[in-house]
Amino acid sequence: MTKPLSHRIGPLLRLSALLAGILAFEIMSGPFMPEDPQASSGRTEKPVDSLSDTPLQKPAISTFAEIVERPLFTQSRRPAPKKDTKVAEAAVKPETFELIGVIISPAGRIALLRALATSEIVRAVEGQNVGGWEVRAIKPTQVVLQQGDDSEVLKINDATMTPAAKSPSAPNIPAVSDATPG
Repeated sequence: MTKPLSHRIGPLLRLSALLAGILAFEIMSGPFMPEDPQASSGRTEKPVDSLSDTPLQKPAISTFAEIVERPLFTQSRRPAPKKDTKVAEAAVKPETFELIGVIISPAGRIALLRALATSEIVRAVEGQNVGGWEVRAIKPTQVVLQQGDDSEVLKINDATMTPAAKSPSAPNIPAVSDATPG
């Protein structure tokens, strides 16, 4: 004869109640048999109580020097060859520029200059030093550069061309006159 279902479940309920009691006791008071930390691992470290005990610090910028020296957009990522400083000091002559555009807005005036030696385009504002020259004034069709006692005026090529020099396919745009004195 088989026992009724309640007689078979009774021992399981008592066992699960006993295990639940042991679990509740361990949660409230800690484990019955605590593990020895030195026996489980061969190292003896001071436990970190919280993350605030060891604050994170920024690494020194010098640790990234090699990353900065390697150019990102070159295939080999090799640093550029070092320039000979003696040659650079002996050849301290100002860069020559060509004025390719002027932007005048309520926020300020910006001149777009192309270095003739490298074809690099440089944005410059009044008072900025560019290639050994100080930008003294930016006008609608010209820029005044000064180095010491030397002064140079760069003009936009298209604004100074005569109508006869323009190509027949180019639109007839009148040259912009400079209304500011000087």
